[in-house]
Amino acid sequence: PQPTATPVPAAKPVLAITADAVNVRAAPSIDGELVGLATVGQQFDVTARTAAGDWWQVCCVNGQAGWVYGELATVTGGEAAPIVADAAPVELAPVAEAPAEVPAEAAPVAEAPATEAPAAEAPGTPPDPSASSAGLFDPNAQYQITNFRVLGLGENNGGIRDTSAQHLIFLTVLDQNGNGVDGAVVRNLVGEKGEVTTGAKGPGKAEITMYYEPFKLAVVSDGSGPVTSQVSNQMGLIFPHLPDIVGKLGDASYEYGACPTLEDRCQWPLSDVNYVHFSYEITFQKVK
Repeated sequence: PQPTATPVPAAKPVLAITADAVNVRAAPSIDGELVGLATVGQQFDVTARTAAGDWWQVCCVNGQAGWVYGELATVTGGEAAPIVADAAPVELAPVAEAPAEVPAEAAPVAEAPATEAPAAEAPGTPPDPSASSAGLFDPNAQYQITNFRVLGLGENNGGIRDTSAQHLIFLTVLDQNGNGVDGAVVRNLVGEKGEVTTGAKGPGKAEITMYYEPFKLAVVSDGSGPVTSQVSNQMGLIFPHLPDIVGKLGDASYEYGACPTLEDRCQWPLSDVNYVHFSYEITFQKVK
């Protein structure tokens, strides 16, 4: 007899993150509780999907299963993932009691039709860090920005016009007790999207040299794994978040300054106004 072919088991479905930073949630909705943050290139086993295929459950982030919005990832073999209900059943509100005084021969009251649960809102696209120079200050993020300061005229070593003037981002990452966190990965979410790891410049510290590129920073991981983080205002010598530098680079009488007010020598690119050097201090602290 002909040998029977051994069935080949179907490949497990796998999800790969394609966006820079993606919130992973406990339920397939933008209202679901945050489980953690996934970053571009990370891959996860898919454990379930919604019927519409717009959300995928993966394992695991911070030791938990979580849901990823489909447009921010690619899935291989997704048809093998089991389908789950898109949302938990909605409890109907209790029917109000009838008035106490009812005529003896009253006709029976028809039951009110059950109220349909409101349709779930379509998931929105997470905020795009490059859409604005302003930061994203999620109050529920694990890492929050607790210090942000521009070092300008009179504070930046070398001033703002000298060739020796600093053009650095002095970065600090702290734990909940205020201790420096070494090994935390901080990513630039705009420009060339590079990363730095804290610890090279002291406990929890790193430095970034600024040239032409803009920087919007967020902590993406620490020793515990992926984390959620607030995102800084845009920093840089050419395309900074302009309100941050107003009054920091000389007053209106200083010929070689920039941005004494938002209306005076204060527009992108700053190099067309006056090419000046300045620095930033920024601290992220873990609060959750």
